[in-house]
Amino acid sequence: MFHRNNRVLPFVLSTGETLPTLVRNSDWIPARVATRWAVRRRRFECMPNTLAHNLRALALLYEWAETTIRCDLDEMLERSELPTTRQLDSLVLFLRSGGASPLAVNRLATASAQASAIPIVSVVGH
Repeated sequence: MFHRNNRVLPFVLSTGETLPTLVRNSDWIPARVATRWAVRRRRFECMPNTLAHNLRALALLYEWAETTIRCDLDEMLERSELPTTRQLDSLVLFLRSGGASPLAVNRLATASAQASAIPIVSVVGH
């Protein structure tokens, strides 16, 4: 079975609030930029299930950066770098093909839904 590099885990804060968090499977360290976005902004705009769904879509962005353009997405965004046009074209193909999974092919509607959450995080690198 294929496993992605990241997963969304629910963390319960001392206030009792559940905060979905994107973490790396290898060490469970949170993705810095995605966590910053979730904590500072998105958690106040939606319910935890919606935030978790958005973070799963962002996990695909992190996976794409690691496997396709071979960079640390957090480092890239914190330097205020944005993907080039050619890189964005490869992201579209990545989402359309179901990510790095050799067995998945996303319908256009699925890829579009995943892509809709992705631009949000690119503006919160700081």
